Amino acid sequence: MGQVWQAFACISAGLAAGALCEPLFVLFFLARNKAVRIAADVLCGIITALVFVLFFTAFALPDLRAYMLFFCAAGFWLWKRSFHRILAFFANKLYNRYRSSCKRIMLRLSRKVCRKKNSKNLS
Repeated sequence: MGQVWQAFACISAGLAAGALCEPLFVLFFLARNKAVRIAADVLCGIITALVFVLFFTAFALPDLRAYMLFFCAAGFWLWKRSFHRILAFFANKLYNRYRSSCKRIMLRLSRKVCRKKNSKNLS
């Protein structure tokens, strides 16, 4: 396997590690307790190490070299700078759409209830 393909394998390992650590990033930012934050960081580190070991064995990469670590970090950085933001953008869009549809449904229901009450009061 050439060095170019090894670099692509390392970048994909970084991307996979970023994707698998995404729920832990959410837990890290939502947690107020320092122990939970530390646990989330440690768990993210363990998951990242497991992903790298899995990719290194699956692609039969040779001994660990400095450029491999660089490309793994580049893949992780790529996840945080691009895919993470895209995912957050679409999650925000879905949340806003959900909230607006809930408001419309509640408005329709309240109008129906008000009509029924007004029709009973007029009778």
